Amino acid sequence: GIWNPNALICSEASESALIQHLSRHRGPVRGLEFNSLSPNHLVSGADEGEICIWDISKPAEPTHFPPLKGSGSATQGEISFLSWNSKVQHILASTSYNGT
Repeated sequence: GIWNPNALICSEASESALIQHLSRHRGPVRGLEFNSLSPNHLVSGADEGEICIWDISKPAEPTHFPPLKGSGSATQGEISFLSWNSKVQHILASTSYNGT
């Protein structure tokens, strides 16, 4: 889910801090990173190898782009790490436990 950090810090009721629950992956999410050059974009990668890019400019109504080509394929292993390029906002790197 997407959480409001101020609500977590300032409130005893942490359930009020949940802004949105994102649901796209079939298995556990292993990688998650916001894009520092485009802060409304969040990438998630999961056990099945699928990588999704989310647009959370409207936190109550997040959208996602189609899964990246090749992600979730038989050759793609479970995601172990994701990282946006710090200079070019549309470049994303991913690694998986099987080395792909």
